[in-house]
Amino acid sequence: MTSLDLSPRRHEVLHLAACGLTDKEIAARLHLQVRTVRFHFTQCRRVLGARTRPQATAIAAARGLIDPFTKLSQAMPESRSERDEALAFGTAQAGRRSAS
Repeated sequence: MTSLDLSPRRHEVLHLAACGLTDKEIAARLHLQVRTVRFHFTQCRRVLGARTRPQATAIAAARGLIDPFTKLSQAMPESRSERDEALAFGTAQAGRRSAS
């Protein structure tokens, strides 16, 4: 599996969930509806083959899709341009890991 199987938005949701945020907190941070966050996380679980939220974040971390040691302040920057930059960097890093 490559990081391309998950959209940038789903990467965001996984990162924030791994940081311990609830669906409501993720929704507020990403300016989404709670049910949209739940939908994204359901799709993450499906792609990762996980049944639970902790299992999904553990699988994503084990596959190098997210860094489980990222602090919340580092997970997703507040400004949109910083967030886009962080996502591009994270996707490039994941691509390098899978190429090795």
